[in-house]
Amino acid sequence: MNQNKVFFAWIIFILSSVAFLSVFYFLLSVNTKLTLSYVIDDLIGDEPSTLMIGSSTIARFPFQQLNNCKNPKIRGFSNGLTNDAIRYLTWGSINKSKTAFIYVGENDIARGASVSKAFQDLEELVELLVENKTVKIGIFLIKNSPRRWEYHELFQQYNRMVKQKFTSRSDIVIVNLNLLEDPRFFINDGVHLSRLGYTKLISWVDQICEES
Repeated sequence: MNQNKVFFAWIIFILSSVAFLSVFYFLLSVNTKLTLSYVIDDLIGDEPSTLMIGSSTIARFPFQQLNNCKNPKIRGFSNGLTNDAIRYLTWGSINKSKTAFIYVGENDIARGASVSKAFQDLEELVELLVENKTVKIGIFLIKNSPRRWEYHELFQQYNRMVKQKFTSRSDIVIVNLNLLEDPRFFINDGVHLSRLGYTKLISWVDQICEES
């Protein structure tokens, strides 16, 4: 009889725990859930050679068209902030990619973060990648999205800070995504890259991977 009571007590405990975790998971933000899925994928999958991490510019990246980047893994967050990328690396801490590409900062600034705060978060992200023994890091400068014209000056300030801080480092390559100014490089929403824009970006990324 006592064994039955213990058994049923354990069943109730397990079911309650599952119910609690289900509610907890349901309340998480979309990007937090995405982070969990990325961490799980890293645990059960092959260790990636090329990490691409950041906001929707990364999430939409047509990685299948890359020729020189081995086993690319996309860790993109739609409408994501730098903290989303930081959370992924902090939770995972297992992604020891030899090469990594970062696109962050645009959404942070567009949502009201100061340039200095956005840059500070980038520095933290870079440091996490270095701690994970990433050999080569490509930092995409913030693109001048036509629809976000009112933030262009702030974007340029951020880009100048990136260049000043990281240009001299041998383990970091600056990718001048800000040079894509022609409207044809963007889709109709004026924020995200078009096929033509990604074609240009892919050529830069492939070249970096080839030289790494």
